[in-house]
Amino acid sequence: MDTDDLARQLGRLLRGRGLLAPNVVSQVTPELRQACGVGADDAPGEIRVKVADCIRSHATALPDDLRLAVLAALGLCDAAAYPLLKDRLEWIGGQLDREPRTAQRRVDAGLRLIAERLVASSMADEDDPFAPGGWYTDELLATFRLDLDPPELSEERSIVATRDGLQEVLASLTAPGKAQDAEALDIRFRMGCGGRIIREGQPVRGHHQARIELLAPLAIGEHHRFTITFIMRPRDAIRPYYLMTPLRPCRRFSMSVVFDLATPPVAVWRVDGVPRGVLDETDEPGKRMTIDGHGRVSADFHILRQGLSYGIQWSAQSLP
Repeated sequence: MDTDDLARQLGRLLRGRGLLAPNVVSQVTPELRQACGVGADDAPGEIRVKVADCIRSHATALPDDLRLAVLAALGLCDAAAYPLLKDRLEWIGGQLDREPRTAQRRVDAGLRLIAERLVASSMADEDDPFAPGGWYTDELLATFRLDLDPPELSEERSIVATRDGLQEVLASLTAPGKAQDAEALDIRFRMGCGGRIIREGQPVRGHHQARIELLAPLAIGEHHRFTITFIMRPRDAIRPYYLMTPLRPCRRFSMSVVFDLATPPVAVWRVDGVPRGVLDETDEPGKRMTIDGHGRVSADFHILRQGLSYGIQWSAQSLP
């Protein structure tokens, strides 16, 4: 897959109403279908959604001006829902205080960077020990039960294959102890539905993995759901947060933490896309949240940026 060629193919999607054009599906080339996880049997509506979600996901890594330019030019920005590209370029220019010609250059630069990311994703090393290629996460639904002994983290994942014949995927959890000399967490896996665990391991200290064999090989663009539970001991070694830091594209992450009402935390925060190291340096990294009468607090995140952390943090001690 060639970056320049893929950038040109993305550029053809700008015509008319962009990704909202009635005939846009005919402009989605086989290379774009593969890069965006579109299946051979997908309906036109599904193709439009998959391509749009894929572009949005990769656009999150762009500088703000290029992200705005790309999404608006493709018709994915409500404030710039004009039927003609020239009108959307004028709107982009107004937002950036630039001429439409400069706005077009920003769009081209953004599409080029997205093409680079799509090519890199398609070439992901299948043997990468932490993020092997072949799929991305469409949706992750998770519940962390701290009211159980031992605590359990249950995950339901909906994945999308980005290559034909996908048979194995990886479920992982990074769970270091509270300090280097603290007792390490003991993690056990329990498979629910959608596959079977064929291997477990820790490639590095604190990072736990389960390799899962799917029920049947997946084709490009095919969705599959599986559930898995992580059982953690001892409770005292669990750090006071549950976060997802995506290593591959993720469209949606919906999660809940259920606390033991006998020993509830004194404060809970929403963590909405921050570098992992910030949590150890900041007393209050996000918006305060309220636990309900059942000890539960929930959060929902969309189009997560790879390398940033999302979830919930709490404190068992009063803050200064």
